[in-house]
Amino acid sequence: MLKILFHPLMSSVLAFIAYGLWAAFSNWEFGQLSALKALLIQGSFAFSATLFLTLLAKTLYFHLGRNLAAFAGAFFICFLIISIVPATLHWLAHTPNILQTILPGLVWSSVYLLIVIQLQHREAQQQMPLQPIVVNLDTHSPE
Repeated sequence: MLKILFHPLMSSVLAFIAYGLWAAFSNWEFGQLSALKALLIQGSFAFSATLFLTLLAKTLYFHLGRNLAAFAGAFFICFLIISIVPATLHWLAHTPNILQTILPGLVWSSVYLLIVIQLQHREAQQQMPLQPIVVNLDTHSPE
């Protein structure tokens, strides 16, 4: 079941539905047009971001070295994207409640990204062969 939920396409469809409906709800008091615009903007961004950021997070993690620093770097770069892009899109569209509109997506996308990168990290650690520990027992220095 988790494998199905974490498939990028399934996750993207679920993101469109959940975040689009939340955005509509958050802006319903400003009229149906505002709610519809917020739904389409947030839903479309959530769908696209889930697909794109899943691939980006995995790629960054591997290119940055498949270690804890790579884990942090991949998450930080993706977090900047999921923070700045939707806020800017809603600002340009004059969405009334920008923070309330994007906050659930920001929180759950962060959790999703952490899980995706953690799964990649765990897989990378299992694939890395154990390196022998080399100890230099030579106590005197050459002259």
